[in-house]
This record gives sequence, structure tokens and C-alpha cells, in this order.
Amino acid sequence: MCLYVYVATDSDLPELRWDKKQPAFNVHRLKRKEKFLRGLSGANAYILGSHEGCGCGFILDELSDPEDRAASEDSRRRLCEYVDAVVRGEASVVLLAAWQGDEGKPPVRARVTAQDLLAYPWDRTWDAPHVIEVTSTSGHPSSSL
Repeated sequence: MCLYVYVATDSDLPELRWDKKQPAFNVHRLKRKEKFLRGLSGANAYILGSHEGCGCGFILDELSDPEDRAASEDSRRRLCEYVDAVVRGEASVVLLAAWQGDEGKPPVRARVTAQDLLAYPWDRTWDAPHVIEVTSTSGHPSSSL
């Protein structure tokens, strides 16, 4: 089972292809907007993945070896930069972070800046999906919805 991080937007976002030989942060567009994403505004849907391909690599494991930890930190940093670039073109953007099969469950809601994604508690998505409204790093202070 994997963690998936989705974003829905009216913008056409740049895709970053997954490369198994050089795993890193990746973005790919869904061919159609899944039913569970219909509550998010925007006609286009994308999956934002870590170096592991899915969102599992956004979860920092204190016990992992230094190489895995560095890869997770790099994935988080690239996620922050990517989402911040998207948010600069829009007032805000909403992410859905959910474990495969849990996308339709009642979500926890949060409001954060793009920079806050660097330290976001991705491991807490295990309990419930998270709907995360992201504003520009230079925008509002973070808070729960």
C-alpha cells in the first residue's frame, strides 16, 4: 500500500517523469480526474511522487540509513519548490494526501505555506486522508482549518 499525493488545478503543470535509474521527485498527469478528486477544484489532476515513485518517500524515517534519509529530504525539498511555483501562479492550491484505497474517507484539513510542506507530518496520513490548502511561502502563516 502506498501514499499518494494529488493536486487538482486548472493550470497545465510541467510533468517530471519518473526514472527508475535515477529516482527523484516526479509529477505525472492523470488521464482523467478520479471520482475522489471531484471535490477539489480544477480540471487537471496530477500525482506528486517522491524518489520512491509514490508519496511514501515524503515520510521521514529517523531510523533509515543516511542515503535514504537524504533522498527523502531531497524529495520534500523538491515538492516544496514545485508546489510553491504552482501557488505563485494561483492564489492557493489544494493537495489530497491519502493511502491507496483511503481516498474517499473523511479527511483531516490543514492550511499551510509551500515551505511548511518540508516538515509536514506525512506519516499522520495513515490515520485519515489530508486535504491540504497550500498558499505561497510569502503568504499567510500556517494553521489548521
